[in-house]
Amino acid sequence: MVLRLFFCILLTGPIFSFAKPFQIQSDNRVPHISGPNCWNQALMSVSLLEVPRFTSDEEFVYLLNKHCTPVDTPIYGSLGRMFDKEGEVHAFIWISDSEVYAKNSMGSFEQPRLMSTQEMLDTYLIHEECLPTTTNPICFRQTTYYNCKELSPDIQRQQIELKTLDLILNSIVYAPETMSRPRYDCKSDFIESRFIKIQTFIDQLEIFKISGLITEANYLKTWIISASDQLDEIDFSTYSESCLNSDVNYKNKYDLFEEARQKLNSLVF
Repeated sequence: MVLRLFFCILLTGPIFSFAKPFQIQSDNRVPHISGPNCWNQALMSVSLLEVPRFTSDEEFVYLLNKHCTPVDTPIYGSLGRMFDKEGEVHAFIWISDSEVYAKNSMGSFEQPRLMSTQEMLDTYLIHEECLPTTTNPICFRQTTYYNCKELSPDIQRQQIELKTLDLILNSIVYAPETMSRPRYDCKSDFIESRFIKIQTFIDQLEIFKISGLITEANYLKTWIISASDQLDEIDFSTYSESCLNSDVNYKNKYDLFEEARQKLNSLVF
């Protein structure tokens, strides 16, 4: 999963964007949670998503293909898609030939911003002559521009039904305690609060499943990938081997992450 998430992040970005499940940090502070990324920002900017969260390349491509049309010449607000032979790399909003609006990091504390086109190109190792796509052999990464329309009714309804689940994960990623990196111990209030929210997420998944709220199964599959990866990032930020080994209550509640993954995968698979 870590390798699959490599793109769409600042290559020299925040240290915790790349964190594996961690041992308690040397200063006993929990890391930020990675999540909202360039694909999320770009789709939100063209009103195809509403909630800041991790967005998988599968969900990005699905919504792009359903609602956006490739164009040769971008206009203000066009969505730019960077890709290479391995798949998706980055997404941004075209403002002008010299300026874009983008998020170059998965960090929850990093905000999308206006930046020079050159800064973005330097970050993702793109030659200027590779904008837009060209057959030039130096262009191992290329760019296509899109203009997007409104969400289809089926996907709009599906996103509305999923919004409660999105907001639960969002409330963990952007919790004040998460953003301030509190001191960490096995019985911290913010850890207990996080486990309560994961239990609520599980309960809402069960309600979603039994209530027949699937209106667009193909889109739902891509959302499940996004939600699973966001859940993984929350898990990585919560994990402590020492707590697992010393605190039975922590260990029992930590198992909620695996239960949540199983519930997610049971929705359509």
